[in-house]
Amino acid sequence: MEKIKCDVDGVSGDRLHRCWRNMHYRCTSKKHEMHKYYVNVSVCDDWRSYEAFSAWAMANGYEDDLTIDRIDNDGDYCPANCQWTTPSKNSRNTRRAVMVTLDGVDMPLADACDLYSVAYNAIYTRHVINGWDIKTALTAPIKDVAPKRPKMSYAQIMRVVVLRREGFNHREIATKMDTSISIVQNILSGKTSSKLTGIKKRTKK
Repeated sequence: MEKIKCDVDGVSGDRLHRCWRNMHYRCTSKKHEMHKYYVNVSVCDDWRSYEAFSAWAMANGYEDDLTIDRIDNDGDYCPANCQWTTPSKNSRNTRRAVMVTLDGVDMPLADACDLYSVAYNAIYTRHVINGWDIKTALTAPIKDVAPKRPKMSYAQIMRVVVLRREGFNHREIATKMDTSISIVQNILSGKTSSKLTGIKKRTKK
């Protein structure tokens, strides 16, 4: 496949251009964290051109607070199968929708956000990425910082490594270890600093 030119004069930092670039990236690059969901998804030939994609977007309701959504999750990125929608609605139209249990009721995270009139992206970051309890994530003021977690022991750090070798993904490990995804990622990337773990590095005498 011919490599897509990602730099377009005057628009490389534009949000719509980033949308176009990321659309191609998650469909074609194994390095993208979401690529496994897009292995069988392609971008139509017309949209290999940013200019063509931009023209379609502007003619079909694009705004900076909307995201591109495939109407049929088994279909490709093309004019006939795409629309612009809000992040919360987009999150419902996906086989990987995040489910939560709120007051004993299972529901999509997007629905829980609507019930509390809070921004989906902020709550996703709190609950999924940082590991907040769902009720706290939904009700704490946005300006609040994440609650501090106890520092991990060396044995816990090694357990994270073992779980990864056994095939568990970052989110599954975070759930098992009652920690955040970001901490799991830091451990697996070698960033086990004393600030993260409470373990001071030994200095050579």
